[in-house]
Amino acid sequence: MKKISFYLIIFAMFVSGCMWPFGSTRKVAGIMAPKDSVSFEVIDAQALSQGGKLYMKPFVAGVDAEAGDALDRLALLMVKGLSDGLAEDGKFTLVTGDDASQAGFIIKGHIEQFKTRGKIKKVAAIKVRADVRLASTDQVVALIYAQDEVVCRMQNVDMAFYDIGSAIAAKLLK
Repeated sequence: MKKISFYLIIFAMFVSGCMWPFGSTRKVAGIMAPKDSVSFEVIDAQALSQGGKLYMKPFVAGVDAEAGDALDRLALLMVKGLSDGLAEDGKFTLVTGDDASQAGFIIKGHIEQFKTRGKIKKVAAIKVRADVRLASTDQVVALIYAQDEVVCRMQNVDMAFYDIGSAIAAKLLK
């Protein structure tokens, strides 16, 4: 009986992924959003090359994301990531809601998907879509699309949204 229990425990560890020989053969989603998880399509390079004041509206919930305080907090983490990324260069200046009327560019978008899946190891799927518009004419000058999957722990999800914001800043500064 003890021998069978031992083999059952070993078998359960192999099946769950806790003990694969020669390391893990399963690819686990990264903790942070890689910088290339954000695609940035420039439509009007001349308008973006001038730089200026930028206002990013906190993204709202899309079709596959549940609106609420948690999603609002994650959207603000994207704004913080953008702010920190833009602070390194003087080309763009991020303005707050009080000074939004002074902005030359506005980023509007949606968190289209924020879902978790998995029973033992939860993974959060994130999809974000936005556009950069000229504030004066509402003309779209760039499109932003981000997609990532992260192991579902709060600090991982927070970092993924922060990294999406900083990746957007990096693409703007190119």
